[in-house]
Amino acid sequence: MQTTENKMWCNGRTGEVEKLKEDIAALKVELDEAIAKGEGGEQSMCRDLIAEKQRMVCELTGEKFIEAC
Repeated sequence: MQTTENKMWCNGRTGEVEKLKEDIAALKVELDEAIAKGEGGEQSMCRDLIAEKQRMVCELTGEKFIEAC
């Protein structure tokens, strides 16, 4: 029973990580568009959201988060 619960939890966590990675990819596209348009505020917002979602992925996977300068 415990093994089944662990598998379900891991599968749910994997799904959450994949969703976050999809969100990050979409935000990177938005960031590229904002850069092309020269929209500074939009660029900052996209970068902040990307960093937040990358931090969440690291928390779920146990990886160390290193924020870019």
